[in-house]
Amino acid sequence: MREINWKKFVGAASAAVLAATQVAPAITAYAEEAGTTDYVYCAASLTWAEYWENEGVYLDSAADGNWEASSADADSHGETDLGAYDAVTRATSNHGLHRGSYQCTVKVFDTEGNSYDYTGRGQNESVDVVSNRDAGTTTVMVDGKAAGAYDHSVIVGPKYVPVAVPAADYEDFKKAYKVYENGTEVKGGYTEKNLVNIDEEIQVDANTSGIKVAEKQEDGTFQFSKRSTSETPDGKVVDKDAVEISEVQHDSGYGDFIRVDINGDYGDLGAHMYAVRWDYYGDGDTVLATYGTKFAADNWMHKSMGIQLGLTKSDRCQLPEGTDGYGRWDVTVYATGYQDFTFTVDNEPEQYVYGTMNLPYADYYYGELGNKTDTTDGKISYDADLAGNAGMRAEGTYDAVTSATRKKWNSMFADTTYSSEADENGGGKILGVSGVEVAIEQSLYDQLTADAKDSKTSGVLGSLFAGFTPNEDQTVVPAAYKQLFADGTLSATITAEPEVDLTNVTPTLKTDSKYGDYQLNMDGLDLGEGNLVYGVIVKTKTGNYGMLQLENIWQGGSKLAWSAGFKTTEVHGNSLRSTPYAATSGDTIVEISYLTSKGEYSVHLADGLYLPKKHNGTVTAESVAVAAGSIPVTLADLPEDFSAAVSADTLTGAAYADGKMTFDAKSVLPGSYTITVSDESGVYAPFSTSVILTTDAMPAAYDAEKGAVVAAKGAAADDLAAYLKNVSKVTVNDTTYEATGKRGVKIIDPTTGEIHADAETRDGAVFTKSGTYKLTVEATGYTTPLTFEVEIEVTDSRADVDLDGRVDSTDVFYMMLYTANISAGNADFVLSEDAEKNKQMIAAADVDGNGSVDSTDAFYALYYVASKGAGVNVTWEDIIK
Repeated sequence: MREINWKKFVGAASAAVLAATQVAPAITAYAEEAGTTDYVYCAASLTWAEYWENEGVYLDSAADGNWEASSADADSHGETDLGAYDAVTRATSNHGLHRGSYQCTVKVFDTEGNSYDYTGRGQNESVDVVSNRDAGTTTVMVDGKAAGAYDHSVIVGPKYVPVAVPAADYEDFKKAYKVYENGTEVKGGYTEKNLVNIDEEIQVDANTSGIKVAEKQEDGTFQFSKRSTSETPDGKVVDKDAVEISEVQHDSGYGDFIRVDINGDYGDLGAHMYAVRWDYYGDGDTVLATYGTKFAADNWMHKSMGIQLGLTKSDRCQLPEGTDGYGRWDVTVYATGYQDFTFTVDNEPEQYVYGTMNLPYADYYYGELGNKTDTTDGKISYDADLAGNAGMRAEGTYDAVTSATRKKWNSMFADTTYSSEADENGGGKILGVSGVEVAIEQSLYDQLTADAKDSKTSGVLGSLFAGFTPNEDQTVVPAAYKQLFADGTLSATITAEPEVDLTNVTPTLKTDSKYGDYQLNMDGLDLGEGNLVYGVIVKTKTGNYGMLQLENIWQGGSKLAWSAGFKTTEVHGNSLRSTPYAATSGDTIVEISYLTSKGEYSVHLADGLYLPKKHNGTVTAESVAVAAGSIPVTLADLPEDFSAAVSADTLTGAAYADGKMTFDAKSVLPGSYTITVSDESGVYAPFSTSVILTTDAMPAAYDAEKGAVVAAKGAAADDLAAYLKNVSKVTVNDTTYEATGKRGVKIIDPTTGEIHADAETRDGAVFTKSGTYKLTVEATGYTTPLTFEVEIEVTDSRADVDLDGRVDSTDVFYMMLYTANISAGNADFVLSEDAEKNKQMIAAADVDGNGSVDSTDAFYALYYVASKGAGVNVTWEDIIK
């Protein structure tokens, strides 16, 4: 034991203040400040919160004064490191275990919830984690024997913090903390390239750099003073000439916004480093903010790639208001057995070249989904293909979207995608996202330009750069852009403005869609005029999923759909990819983000939106006559824990039991009904089938005087209404028309029964001329068709281009004007600014009905006008032979 002056240890700590939300609580001293106290010197294992709480470092107001505040949000590397000074959690066994154990307390947990103090490899370890890649297992080993299946690890805090403990409190302190007394031999890690193993004795005294005073509180707990260093500190001194401090990096791909590396002779320092402090000065000489860090979340060391020191914007680090992080930073490394090592870096803004690129989906989404980017620290790699290595170029993942049909695939998203040439069937592929704003560091751009000039570029990076078009005005920073790195990866979208929270959007979920296993209707979505949607990310509790135009995104992003592997083909016959989205089944959506030309717009779901598990369960129902009163229903292939509830909401008196759905036969009308099977627990998605209830009765008849289908003799109005509502097909002479659906033709009014003489299809009028037509009407649930004849009067409007009710020279003029413009290549020429009227005028000009307006139509019109003018009563049938 030695004497120590209390003021020397805690005088500064008790007054440390950054801001109202960042006050380091003052320690209540038991010792007389004017006197001296006997202390025991040792090393102790602290949590991150205990270590930093009285260091005067930043704590965000979002933490609400809780130094152990955690966050479930993931950073750009997919790690949940955005909290304060809570333990650092890792799910993988190769991240934070071995190197974390050099100077930090690491606990590993098995899948049963048991925890173990990790001792690591190389020093006769008692607790280790061993992976068997061939078997796909990771096991917690205790004294060489398997103890359980590895689940996750946590890095609790620094392990060998030098501490001075009042002698009177030392025994209580040892009960509360893991203590390493002077002379204790400590071992850890193992030598690998530049890193060296720990094999030394604990030696702590009043001159040890960074010593803290442990002070017992009234409730029996301990707090720790601000670290102190004497005027004559003990410890090794870093040879500044032997280490190399790197240039400042931004957004290096590990969740940080600023990073600096220590290379050169760094191995021993890296093995002893336990904490790092950052002091931000900006453009002045006064500290604006001080930040503490956590190993693995902010700091790291590598066997050959140096010590990596970073800061992550989180509850422990937010820049002072009105600053941008540029300017002077002082970085101080705390290492066991070392005097504090401080160096200064000048964080200057990067210079970028801005431009646009067409990006394959794999490259566009690779960085967006939290994958590691910028892996070569600025060194060009033409061989790298990280998106390909991640399997994102494989068929059925983030490859091209294929359309087998002619319709819209290369026009619906012309502003945001680029496509292949159409094949012989008119189908083709959407290859990726077009016109994406991209930033390239000036130095990288210059090197790529030089390599391209010498034909040295190749691979993914070379291909992407070959498609880069610099913007004319380099002074304008795009509202949203990606950064291209030297390894051919691109960052997640960077925006000039903060994310826009779409509070007025309400997502509604369908688990039975024509376009996938899940469909989201984004009710109320408004991204603003002229805002282009490049991509959408659906974020769940366990992962992020990129959506692709046409297959997953349509109607400006107001409709989203995807397959989890159960529905394999959409309504138009195109195959659906499911590999990227299989894990969404049973997950919960927490956010939906739109990546647009103007920035990022997100819908945050505080309560989450659960995606019920899809399954292979089926339901079949046998169509029966209404009079039967019950429907045979068969359920098959349900999951074992599926608690089935069978219903038919629109079927009066419906009740299910013992494989039958009974109903009130007296009040139920013929038609199609839906039987739905739901899981009472809500875990699984509901599924359904349609069943038709039939009748031989015919409640309708044709009334020639009214020109309408009316109630048959003895039939009630409700019977007629049900019949008209269920009309499914109408055959006119020998041509059958669907009455419902997207291409349905309304020949019979479903409310009044009136026959529409002006009914039209996409190909033209149903009734092309006056005369008698035979109609055969079919209705769902009615076994007997209704057949009758109608007299139709059709006004022939051919050549009446100006729609004034007569054909004359003015109409001929319009036809010739239109023909001349189209022949000259003016495809946008219109006869009227009113789109509907223009359509009618062009239809009238197509005299011969061949689908185009040309000189032949004009000739026929001239012939017609001349004949009429000469007193010859000709018909169009006389002219067009």
